[in-house]
Amino acid sequence: MIGTKHMTSKLKQVGSVALILAASGYAFTRLQGPQGVPALLNKYKELRQLEDQNESLRQDIRKRQLRNEDLQKDESIELEIRNRFHMLKPKELEFRFQDVKPAAPPTR
Repeated sequence: MIGTKHMTSKLKQVGSVALILAASGYAFTRLQGPQGVPALLNKYKELRQLEDQNESLRQDIRKRQLRNEDLQKDESIELEIRNRFHMLKPKELEFRFQDVKPAAPPTR
């Protein structure tokens, strides 16, 4: 009987080691597969890009909020209207310059 107990104990140890090795092998192959570490790295990269976009949008919103607050002032509203519609006060002159493109060289 002593031999069978010792053999059962050894069998349990070998079975435990085999189970641990099998689980480790399975975990390793799953982590290396398309749903494993590469996918996790891609998700992290995508998350960083979205966070950067989000921050950029927050800055844009803040800029627009400041502009809206500035436009609440009467003088800002008047200036914006005058610039947008090229309106002048009486006896004001406006000078507009066009960009002059260089002439094309003569062709032969």
